[in-house]
Amino acid sequence: MMLTNQQKYILGVLKQLKYLRVYQLHAMVREHYMSQGIEISEHRMDVMLRQLRMASNSIFIQQDLVFYGRRDISAHYLEAIDIMLELTENAPAFYSCDRLQDPFLLRFSGSGDMLNFLFSVAWLDISGRIAATPRMKGERIIWISDDANTSGIALPRHHFFAARQEAGTHRFYGSLESERNQNQEVN
Repeated sequence: MMLTNQQKYILGVLKQLKYLRVYQLHAMVREHYMSQGIEISEHRMDVMLRQLRMASNSIFIQQDLVFYGRRDISAHYLEAIDIMLELTENAPAFYSCDRLQDPFLLRFSGSGDMLNFLFSVAWLDISGRIAATPRMKGERIIWISDDANTSGIALPRHHFFAARQEAGTHRFYGSLESERNQNQEVN
C-alpha cells in the first residue's frame, strides 16, 4: 500500500515514541502540517489511522491509544508526552524514549530561544532519586510524581517539577535556591 506523506509522518512518530494517545498524535501531526497549509481534522486523522492499521500488522489502536507493536502502557510515560507537547507547543524538534535508564521516561527538545535545551522527563518515586540522578551537560530535568505535595523537595539547578492541574495541563516549579544562584550569576 502506498502511504501519504502524512501517514509516513505518523508512522515515524509511532516508531519513535512507541505509543501515545490519539489526541497527542493528532496534535503533533496537525502542528507539523499546519505550516504547509494542510488541515488535519480529527476525522482525517481517524481515517489515516484506520488505513495504517489495516495496512500494517504493527499498528494497533486500543481505546484512545495508538501503538507501534504490542506494548505495556505507562501512565507516567503518557504524561511525559503531554509535558513535551505543552513545552514545545506540539512541535518538538527532537524526541526519544530509546535507551533511557530509570528514572527517565522521555527526552526532547524544541525550537526557539527557550527550548534550545535538551529536556528529560523523569519519574520521581522517592525524593532521594533527585540527588542520585546524573544530569548531562545542558540538560533540564523535569520530574513528575503521583504525589501532589512536593513542598519539601529541594530541586538542584536545572531541575523542575511538573504538577498536573485539573485541566490536564501542568504547572512547572523550580527550586528557589536555583533561582537565587542564577540571579547571583547574572549580577
